[in-house]
Amino acid sequence: MQSGILGTVSGNIGNLESFISEREEGQFSLRKAIDIRNHIEGPQAKKTYFGYAATERLIEADSFEFNKNQIHSSEERQKETILSEFIAVPDEFALVENSKGTFAFDIIEGNSNCTIDRIKINLEHLLDDLSENSSQWQVGFTDRGGNAENGVLYGEDVLDDQSTLDLISDSKINQLGVSDLKHQGMTMKFTITRSGYIQVYQPGNINEEEFLKFIGERIQPYFKIE
Repeated sequence: MQSGILGTVSGNIGNLESFISEREEGQFSLRKAIDIRNHIEGPQAKKTYFGYAATERLIEADSFEFNKNQIHSSEERQKETILSEFIAVPDEFALVENSKGTFAFDIIEGNSNCTIDRIKINLEHLLDDLSENSSQWQVGFTDRGGNAENGVLYGEDVLDDQSTLDLISDSKINQLGVSDLKHQGMTMKFTITRSGYIQVYQPGNINEEEFLKFIGERIQPYFKIE
């Protein structure tokens, strides 16, 4: 994984194991599962869980029936399966693929001794601490007011441009792109949002252990629980 939605983990995950469980809802049988694929070394040399989570849920879907020269439509309940890759570090943080994958936080909670909370990133403090040692290639803003209420700017050293500073001075930064950041012998380029999404673009061959240690050392200090 080189990207995902972050959550903070409080407590010991314990011996999380692969499983499939099933429950009944009306005429439907709904399953959920954890598939542990590997244990890797996370921040502070902690045993970290890497795998997949899946759940089935009921949705309302359109159904169509052809009858002679007419088409009849109706809504019916159908099962939908959602799958997400995940990584979980005990007492530190967890990561799922995207916002649809946050159901995995609940499944891990329900089968361990931990709680997992969505977080927000304090982008202002992150920017203050990294700005002298990196470049900013992206900045997103919102709540500006006026005609340009929100948007995303791209470029090279975008925050060195006075017109950019003027544009975002009365707004809230909601995403930040950082490049040229030196970390453990690597040059990092990544984007991160206030809502807790991170994606690393460079180095392109960063592995899971390096990715997790980067988050633990460079990003985790700026977590804020929602």
